[in-house]
Amino acid sequence: MFFTEIRETRTGARIVTVSITDYTSSINLKGIYKAYEKDMPLTRIAQGDTLVVRGEIGFDKYAGDYQMTPRDIVKVRRITRRDEAAEKRVELHLHTNMSAMDAVSPAKDVVRTAFAFGHRAVAITDHGVCQAFPDAYEEYSAIMKKNPGADFKIIYGVEAYYVDDTASVTEGIKDYPVSSEYVVFDLETTGLNAQLDSITEIGAVILGADGVGQRFSTFVNPGRKIPPDVVKLTGITDEMVKDAPGEEEAVRAFLEFVGDRPLAAHNAEFDTAFIRAAMMRHGIERNLTVVDTLKLTQALYPDYKKYTLDAVSHNLGLPKFNHHRAYDDAAACALILNKCIGLLGERGIRTVLELNSALGTRNYRHGRPYHMILLAKNRTGLRNLYRLITSSHVNYFYRKPRILRSELMKYREGLMIGSACEQGEVFRAIVEGMPWSKVKEIAAKYDYLEVQPLPNNYFMIRSGRVESEQDLIEFNAQILRLGEQLGKPVVATCDAHFIDEKDSIYRQIIQAGQGFDDSDVQAPL
Repeated sequence: MFFTEIRETRTGARIVTVSITDYTSSINLKGIYKAYEKDMPLTRIAQGDTLVVRGEIGFDKYAGDYQMTPRDIVKVRRITRRDEAAEKRVELHLHTNMSAMDAVSPAKDVVRTAFAFGHRAVAITDHGVCQAFPDAYEEYSAIMKKNPGADFKIIYGVEAYYVDDTASVTEGIKDYPVSSEYVVFDLETTGLNAQLDSITEIGAVILGADGVGQRFSTFVNPGRKIPPDVVKLTGITDEMVKDAPGEEEAVRAFLEFVGDRPLAAHNAEFDTAFIRAAMMRHGIERNLTVVDTLKLTQALYPDYKKYTLDAVSHNLGLPKFNHHRAYDDAAACALILNKCIGLLGERGIRTVLELNSALGTRNYRHGRPYHMILLAKNRTGLRNLYRLITSSHVNYFYRKPRILRSELMKYREGLMIGSACEQGEVFRAIVEGMPWSKVKEIAAKYDYLEVQPLPNNYFMIRSGRVESEQDLIEFNAQILRLGEQLGKPVVATCDAHFIDEKDSIYRQIIQAGQGFDDSDVQAPL
């Protein structure tokens, strides 16, 4: 029971209304008592009572709604949720209502529930902040006072917005003079996932001492329908690619055009992921050295507000081009690279692989913020966690409070680092189809890896980023393989945002208020 009301009529009769809910829907119980009646059973029900009720339901024209006239009411003891598992788990990824308008459970309720479930600990990992820690500690202290010697503790942590501020402008093992000839290229694809999507167009130009020279351009038959939103973006239709070479033929022709030259692309991780995925599928072995003009321009022109290909081209005063067509994008990228090469010469940078060390750290605003779990192992770790959270707000706040790799390495002592959710660096590397060696290199930075329930990521199916649940299963399987190959523990986490399933409606409300278009489809968090 959650509400009661008593109204008296002009004749002295009393109308008692009691509201009850089973957390799927609600209804009012209505009783009418004459003025001389002393006993009014509905008034003996208190707020919070759990009831079993039987009666007739009908439409009440005065209330304008269906109501129940109760015949039998029994007060019962409500059965609370229990964790019946023989071996209890510990939640290492959990958000409270202090977590940036994203979760609904008060920290005290979380701690109380975990202890009642028989868990030995519970982690608090709000987005970017630690405001829930005092409430969590207060509840923990109350529990320990009532249960001295209980084997239970709070794990203090944060889900950080992590940015790698090191300047990884180039990738590869073979070095070249900065003044080399480059093959500057661009791809158009059916989607964003190098493992699941396909190339539809390859465009490239050779950039040498005399500027932009020889060109390469081909459509690629992806062997599937091109999604309507991609057709709208690129203008490439199924009709245009139906007689084009397949993936293997097109990629082999492109690599023959490349020869022994280094590659360059804008946001090169995306384009090279598709080329490497195609090479792997067709047994093509080749070492690639790639310069990323996105990261290069971020390092050389730190005051720009945007670093998209068209924005950088405009800022450098270069000619307009037909954006989102492979050859035109490649030619525009080549002109940008040509401008950058001149600056590199002025700075005395002579080789391609020298770029990473010579350009120093990147502006923290330019890096992509990944989710990362930081857990304090001890008091030193807690102190370092406070340092990092403080610095992320005071020194490195840009849309989100950012924790930089350089700062994390400085205050690494006493912290456990987890790979977080699908917005984590490891999961994104897998989804974006990076080479396995690169994925392993990224995962090696973490102390433990996380897998989460499949429904947490069903939004990826709804948005078309993956085709089916089987793709999500494979992503988790790859994280398990990473753990096995790297000797790191893999833990199952919930990414919990509320305690009871019924509480999802509160998260739905706060997300709707922030403009989320899928707020009514809540994951079971």
